[in-house]
Amino acid sequence: WGVIGNICGTNWDTDFTMTQEPAGTWTSVAIEMKAGNEFKVRQGLSWDNNYGVNGEGNGANIVVETSGTYKVKLVITDAGATIELVPAE
Repeated sequence: WGVIGNICGTNWDTDFTMTQEPAGTWTSVAIEMKAGNEFKVRQGLSWDNNYGVNGEGNGANIVVETSGTYKVKLVITDAGATIELVPAE
């Protein structure tokens, strides 16, 4: 999984790698985001399997509300997916 968007000075042309730990939970590296930036998470550098707002498959772009440096946390369960911005320490 990776995070892609107009974040950290990129323009939907760079995937920020996510690592899995524990099983079913993926977390990105710390990413600088500004209010109004948009992003999604996608699998394998492809749009075939991606999540947006409310963890919806092929959902709308997620819009960053507050500028900051965050890690993106993706949790996938049988019930669906959730995406959360976690402030980086």
